[in-house]
Order: sequence, then C-alpha cells, then structure tokens
Amino acid sequence: MDERPNLINKIFKTTDRNKIWLGDITYIPTKKGGLYLSVFIDIFSRKVTAGQWAEKWKMPLSWWFSCTHLEESNRNTGLIVHTDQGSQYTSGNFRALLKQHGAIHSNSRKGNPL
Repeated sequence: MDERPNLINKIFKTTDRNKIWLGDITYIPTKKGGLYLSVFIDIFSRKVTAGQWAEKWKMPLSWWFSCTHLEESNRNTGLIVHTDQGSQYTSGNFRALLKQHGAIHSNSRKGNPL
C-alpha cells in the first residue's frame, strides 16, 4: 500500500519561506473550452510561488509542478509540498519529480481538501 502521510495536519504556519508549499488545481470553463489552473502557494509569504494555465487535456508533467520553481526555492532540501490526493499528485511521475528535487510530499486524507 502506498502511504500518503499528512505532514501538515492543518497547521498552516512555518518560520521561513520555501519550507511548505500548498498546491491545487481547478477547472475553469470558458466560451472557448475548459482551462486548468495549477497553483502552489508558499505558506510563509501566503503568495503564489508557481502557477500555470493549461488547456483541458494538454497538461504535461512539467506543467503540474515547475522544475524551475523547485530549483530556485532554497535548493528544496526538505521543502514540503502539500496537496490533495488527486491523480495528478499521486502519480509516480509527480512523486519522482519531487524526490528528484529533494522535496517531500504530503497529502490530505481522502475527501479532505485541507
């Protein structure tokens, strides 16, 4: 069984930037078709650290989590990236990308967006 620990446990505080990022994806319908918006927020600054639009069904792995932002963020050793258990975030590719950059993945429990 693939364990998905919740390292945040609803404590949305940290002592420095680039220690904890929260990520999520939302679908936005438009007249020209659907768009997805992926956003990662730094808990310390409460500012968007990484964000990207993509057309429906055109979402490459690099879109889900920008390597550039990972590489620029404190060299990421120990960076906790907290997401829900959506398929984009529980995929082996996403987890491998985090591991490659020294980031630690944290998930909310099923049915809980926090």
